[in-house]
Amino acid sequence: MPHRDSLSREFLPYDFSSSSVEPSESLAYRYNNSDYEKLKREHSRLRDEHAYLQGRMCEVYRELKEIKGKLNELRQDYIKLHSHNKYINHKNEVLRAEINNLKSQISSQDDADVKSSESESNDNDNRPGKKRKVARRQIDQLDDDSETDEENARTEMKPQFSPSYKQINDWLAALHKHRRARLLYVERDVIDKDNRRLHKNNRLSEKKSRKVKSAISLFKRNDDRVKDYDKTEVLNILKDTRYHSPEDSEMDKKQPDGKRKIIGYNLSWRSDEV
Repeated sequence: MPHRDSLSREFLPYDFSSSSVEPSESLAYRYNNSDYEKLKREHSRLRDEHAYLQGRMCEVYRELKEIKGKLNELRQDYIKLHSHNKYINHKNEVLRAEINNLKSQISSQDDADVKSSESESNDNDNRPGKKRKVARRQIDQLDDDSETDEENARTEMKPQFSPSYKQINDWLAALHKHRRARLLYVERDVIDKDNRRLHKNNRLSEKKSRKVKSAISLFKRNDDRVKDYDKTEVLNILKDTRYHSPEDSEMDKKQPDGKRKIIGYNLSWRSDEV
């Protein structure tokens, strides 16, 4: 295989201007003038084509050289990334071990707190003339002869909640969305209107429950204002928001006459007085 330098020298374009390779004049005596001119033109064309091809070969060689340099750079980057990945994995293992250690310490501390609280409750129970104020959880015993380990039972009944990454991500996204909307309301100077809307919507369930209680009390007293109405239908209307909704929303369109309209989908409950 030829050396790289020799290969590059082979690919260099050949300068025919300094070359003495020309069609021999003695050929003119062997061929007539027309054939000689044709051979001369063909020779010139082949020489130009050869020079063009050699130039293209030099360009291809330079491109191959650049590609090889880029491959070497990519190989170096891969080696660096591989070393960084190994370092990060080592750090992750160290952090995981520290987290497990902290979890074990926290669990042991919780057990110690439970024991101390139990000892304090026992001391308080042993005092004369003092009633017991500690409420313990009742554990069902499957067998009367079996004894339940209270410490293990208390440890097992501790509320444990470890949110997943998706839950935390959803919580943070919802919080960011809420704060962003509130900031936009502040910039548009409509934050007071939104606060009133939120306050009114939050009080909607309380208003509905008060209306239902008031209607029930009126029906119990046989009030004249509700004697012409059916109790079941009125309570269903007050409990169901499909009949009318006093919710104040930004999407509510104002009526051209400036009046609020209550739309009843079930017209059978209406009387002549309404």
